[in-house]
Amino acid sequence: VYNGALYVASAIDSALRQTYESVEVVVVDDGSTDTTPKILDSYRREGKIIYVRQDNKGLAAARNAGIYASSSEYIALLDADDLFLPEKLSRQAGYLEAHPACGISYCTLAHFYEEEPDRMLNLNYAYHSGADVFPALLWKNFVNPLSVVARRSVFETVGYFDENLKRAED
Repeated sequence: VYNGALYVASAIDSALRQTYESVEVVVVDDGSTDTTPKILDSYRREGKIIYVRQDNKGLAAARNAGIYASSSEYIALLDADDLFLPEKLSRQAGYLEAHPACGISYCTLAHFYEEEPDRMLNLNYAYHSGADVFPALLWKNFVNPLSVVARRSVFETVGYFDENLKRAED
């Protein structure tokens, strides 16, 4: 989160409401100057989150800091202005558990309108699997970071986010 006071509590609550039994929520405050630290303080004091505060270094560095601070086998990325549906982690972790050769699971997502939170915009991307993923990604990036659940071993093997990239770090 960076200056996300308006949304961060909803994002955290959506992570805490997961049906997946073993959820660890790491919140990286990337140098917020608004009321974000005050909002996060109650979650931290109640032991609901692991809190990491750093100087503003950008999205890639914040993502890396969260991964480093986590002890979970599975990593899911949630930005302050996004929400998880309650079964997201159970379904995707369940898929990864059932398919040990698979390193990353991704899913569809919907955009909501701030003025009408019950109205959703579905993008209807075509989703790919196996050998079809790489050529499809070269054509169009259809995988949103919010939709990913990855094994920790993927980051350990392939590497973490490039902190020199200010855009398209994913």
